[in-house]
Amino acid sequence: MDCTQGACGRASRRGPRVVGIRSGLIVALGMLLVGAVGPAWGGNTQHVQARIASVAGGSSPITFGSRGNGLFRATERRGGKLRAKLAGLTDATGFPIDALGNTLHVDLVVNGVPQSVDYPFDLVHGRARVGESLGLVNGDSYEISNMELRDPTGVPFGVIGIPAGWRGNVMKASLVEVVTSPGSLGLLKGAGAQIRIKNGTAHVQLSLSKVIDANGDGVTTSGNRVEFEYDLNGVGPNVLTIPFDLVDGGTDLITGELAIGASDVLRTRRIDVFDSAGNRFVTLGVRVLHPSSE
Repeated sequence: MDCTQGACGRASRRGPRVVGIRSGLIVALGMLLVGAVGPAWGGNTQHVQARIASVAGGSSPITFGSRGNGLFRATERRGGKLRAKLAGLTDATGFPIDALGNTLHVDLVVNGVPQSVDYPFDLVHGRARVGESLGLVNGDSYEISNMELRDPTGVPFGVIGIPAGWRGNVMKASLVEVVTSPGSLGLLKGAGAQIRIKNGTAHVQLSLSKVIDANGDGVTTSGNRVEFEYDLNGVGPNVLTIPFDLVDGGTDLITGELAIGASDVLRTRRIDVFDSAGNRFVTLGVRVLHPSSE
């Protein structure tokens, strides 16, 4: 669905898109996530920041090669801005690539309404930056359902995930309430998620500061769960389930682990939180608290 609801604001207008691919330099979406699970996820800082991985088994002539990397960032700033930064991208022979008419495609749920945005960009010597505002205002929120980098023919060549051989942080993200959830649970304070690679293991961590019911009281309940859905080397979807309990709305750091080899490529499809009745009530996303800030 195109972004025609008004809430998504301005899409990029750069005139007719020229389709073409030729050799150039290297591109990388340099999305460096630093910091541990903690206050930076909630309260005053609302953003999703994630590494971009290649599409395993993809057919696009645009590749990340051995040194390509990318960074995707969604923030509350500038009315909810979506950005990608790429470097080190190559063609199939390993030469830095020039490619005109690519697209940053993002599927969103803005204030409960599904929407999609497409921002055009060109790769020059394997490098590119693209970013646009959603035009949101204070109090709005948006969930991130999917992100793809698409070549001029519409074939995906980059997704949120874990690049082969990556070590350290690959995602650091705020979490938001699911506006359309049929359940009664919500968040009183900020919440966040982090994915980090260490010693051949992907550590998936979530912090839920305060979960409340419809009356605003802290919830005590068992049988809740986190679902991390992913593709591994193009095979999926797979789901890592992490159970947890809530006591007066709080819980310890929620942690799950997934073995990952040095040559494995992982695509992150979703991170969702479900209550004991199976209602999805928290997911990756951004609350707009400071829409005019840089």
